[in-house]
Amino acid sequence: MHSKFRYFNLLLIITLAFPLLGQKAYFVSPNGNNSNDGSIGKPWQSINYALGKIFPGDTIYLREGTYFELVNNFVRDGEPNKWITIRNYPNEKPILSGNGQWTVIEFKNRKYYHFQGLEITNAVWSGFNGTNYHYCKISNCVVHGIGPSSGTAVGIYVSGTPGKPDSSTHNIVENNIIYDCYGEGIYIGNDAHSLPPDGSPCNFNLIRGNEIYRCVDGIDIKTGSRFNRVIGNHIHDCNGGEYSAGIIVYEHTEIDSNVIDHNINYGIFVQGNHNRITRNYIYKNKSYGILVTGYESLWNNYKDSGDDNVILNNTIVDNGNWGMYLYGDANQDSRGTILKNNIIAFNGEYQLYATEYGTVGLVLDSNDWFTQTGKLMYFRSKECVDLTELDASFGANSKSWNVDPEFENRDQDDYRLKSTSPLIDKGAWVDLRYSGQAPEIGAFEFLPPPAIPDT
Repeated sequence: MHSKFRYFNLLLIITLAFPLLGQKAYFVSPNGNNSNDGSIGKPWQSINYALGKIFPGDTIYLREGTYFELVNNFVRDGEPNKWITIRNYPNEKPILSGNGQWTVIEFKNRKYYHFQGLEITNAVWSGFNGTNYHYCKISNCVVHGIGPSSGTAVGIYVSGTPGKPDSSTHNIVENNIIYDCYGEGIYIGNDAHSLPPDGSPCNFNLIRGNEIYRCVDGIDIKTGSRFNRVIGNHIHDCNGGEYSAGIIVYEHTEIDSNVIDHNINYGIFVQGNHNRITRNYIYKNKSYGILVTGYESLWNNYKDSGDDNVILNNTIVDNGNWGMYLYGDANQDSRGTILKNNIIAFNGEYQLYATEYGTVGLVLDSNDWFTQTGKLMYFRSKECVDLTELDASFGANSKSWNVDPEFENRDQDDYRLKSTSPLIDKGAWVDLRYSGQAPEIGAFEFLPPPAIPDT
């Protein structure tokens, strides 16, 4: 045989005997056996066993049933174009139960993984406890029944190691349902009291399209974690303590197009600087719609306070106490807040409560402040019952409105504007999309947010 053909046949034999690593499918079932080959007809039994066998580009399919193991045997990274996927077999529901142990999935120091379509439940501390991971995705999972622990208990944890910069970055938590956690539904960063340089910032993460309910807090993004985006989530019926909220945020975070309702305390609690809050529907929370303040006093030597937050085109209505609270004192000021094109109406007491420290550098433009109770604002120690008194206290106030916004059906929580609303095309220009002659006032005509790339 010609040497060229002998070489070709040898290469073919090697290729068939040793297929390229990666981009293969393996199967796991509670009824499987780890002595099997991991095929669909002979699945493995242990998720951890399967994790030890896979390479970049591979997929592990979990068949229907309940798995009782701490999932933590992540021995290899994926690659940018070869992610490792752990997911449900189509139309089946695998349940990963912590069986009362500390966590269900313990994920550390890895890249390019996708967890998809899993039910995660019954752990004391966390459902998904991730530390120092990058370019990973958790999607279409159900996380519930987490806690109680001696501290908090988190559904999905995006965390890091104190003192390590950029601890967990460029991850996506998307389209999950998270409920019945004794702490946060989603937690990004480490404790707020971890002073520099011991903080562990988790940056450039995307939290999108999740439903979170019956947790202490919905989403909590801790001090030092920056440039995260919280977009299009529904957070409701969270039931924490005095400082709980649907969303708690510290610095340099985008909060856009979320629905935040029926939480026991605040809708959004801003305790830091340079956040951008746009197009959210915040209604029927028991206390405030949005609270803006500075860091706790121990941070004052290290960081700015609650400065330069931008709040545009939100609808903040029917909250039990105040619609917007700008708080400041000698230790926790909030300066340079920009409020434009918001509807703040029908809240239980004041539509705006602003202390002296909370009004330094304040910009108000084209907001609608409306109430039927006679209490419009408490501004710099003075109660204002109409915009004339507000202008006397704050001459820079421009183009504000004091009219009924005319919602489609407020009794049914439909806060879209009727076609007859006086707020259509009456907003100030901001860098958000709009149709018509000018922006609407309020949560921006229900236009969907722009597409956010996954990387």
